[in-house]
Amino acid sequence: MRHSLLMSFLVLSACSGEASWTLADAPAGGPEGGAGGGAAASTRLSTFQGLSDGLPADAAPQALAQLDGKLYLSTAAGVFSLPSTGRTWAAEALPLRSGEQVTSLARVDLSICVTTTQGLWVRAYTDEAFTLVASAPAGAFGLAKKAGELFLATSSGLHVSTDKGATWKRRFSGAPFTTTSGQFVAAAAQARLFVVDAAGKVWSSDDDGATWETGVITGTVKTLSAGGPVVLAMTATQTLRSDNYGNTFHPVSTDWSPLAVAVTPSWAFAGTMNGVRVSDDGGATWRDGSAGLPASSEVRALFTAGNALLAHAKGTIYLASVE
Repeated sequence: MRHSLLMSFLVLSACSGEASWTLADAPAGGPEGGAGGGAAASTRLSTFQGLSDGLPADAAPQALAQLDGKLYLSTAAGVFSLPSTGRTWAAEALPLRSGEQVTSLARVDLSICVTTTQGLWVRAYTDEAFTLVASAPAGAFGLAKKAGELFLATSSGLHVSTDKGATWKRRFSGAPFTTTSGQFVAAAAQARLFVVDAAGKVWSSDDDGATWETGVITGTVKTLSAGGPVVLAMTATQTLRSDNYGNTFHPVSTDWSPLAVAVTPSWAFAGTMNGVRVSDDGGATWRDGSAGLPASSEVRALFTAGNALLAHAKGTIYLASVE
């Protein structure tokens, strides 16, 4: 069906009946993935559990979102979901066309949104399946909502919708919007928008995507995450931190070589060469949060959604809950 879906789902920003997600109880004999190489679980971060059942053996996680008691995980090949207290992921019915690959996943209001190399798919809170947004441009690699506008990053430019996705208008064309390989970051509280392009160059915009410039971070950036005023960027050799919405950055030590970062308004997490590090103060100081992970785990992907934290280590998906 054609998408009147976006016309309705973005009107809602909260739902009193939305269920929360709960991590499954660890099986008898201790948590999956071994006894863990880190210190005991921190006060507000549970022990990680290995939960990869139902996922392809070579699944490389791209993003994580949570809606109504269910987690959604995207890979290039498709989208998978895990219900509250569940132990097995299920493939979502996403009818990708020939050659179409998933590029990003995000929750926007009460919907799960999936960008692909050919367009945009949406599953609203009340729907049972994903629907193609026919009006959306192809070649998308990121979607975000900011101040009542939808921003769709594509290989043909940055497109913006002011009518809940019914129509789209290109606001900017050219670099960094030239391929479908990139990371688009537009946290709700951010005045600044970011793109990390395929070459690892960071671009930023302070005027809602009308113009873009480089230079806020020099060097090659592997990933960038923002939450509230805090922005963390990971390079090949260090982690950079900003506490002023990305206006200035300074090196910060996570004690181990960084591989991935994830930021929320309350927490910051780092995947390292030796497990997960946790920060209670926006990345200024760090502690261990690796309980449940195998010893000396290289955590090469790390995502947070609601009260869930996902770590990808040694080919396995691990989940912990944050309280």
